[in-house]
Amino acid sequence: MYEQKSDYPGWTIGVDHLFVIRQHVETNNQFRKRSRTDPHFCGASQINTYLVFPASISWASIPLLMGLRWLAVVVAIASTTLFYWTLSSLGKNLTDTVVTRNDAVLATDGPYRWVRHPFYVSAALLMASVTVLTANWLIGISSLLVLMLLAIRTPKEEQMLIQRFGDDYRRYIETTGKFFPRFWC
Repeated sequence: MYEQKSDYPGWTIGVDHLFVIRQHVETNNQFRKRSRTDPHFCGASQINTYLVFPASISWASIPLLMGLRWLAVVVAIASTTLFYWTLSSLGKNLTDTVVTRNDAVLATDGPYRWVRHPFYVSAALLMASVTVLTANWLIGISSLLVLMLLAIRTPKEEQMLIQRFGDDYRRYIETTGKFFPRFWC
């Protein structure tokens, strides 16, 4: 079985990610207790298990070059920065459901200038980097499941935004990519 000699890259993501989440929650006083069936809870539980008891899921380790894992640290920092920028750009518009607030305004600044769903982009980059950082396929599978649920959620969210913002959001769709920038528009 593959034996990991150093797990330092895997630990770097825990501190970085928790700091950003904590700061945003404290800033906006937005916190909802997660249930154990929530996909975010399931993914987070795999990562927390890895951080606290890495040996308990070492059976799912995969051999990855240490240089690749350190590259994932850079991607994790960049995605956490994008995550924070996205949350800051949303401000009071942020909800943990697809329901749009009554006083919401259409966010088209910051990362929303280039993509309609930068939160999901940063989540995907972060989950991919955590998978590589931890060199653990179980965490990778958990990440893929969460991303699939986000992909299922996206059309519902866009429909709610069309209902709330109408033609303004339709024009935004025409000029802004869903997950990737449209440089040709």
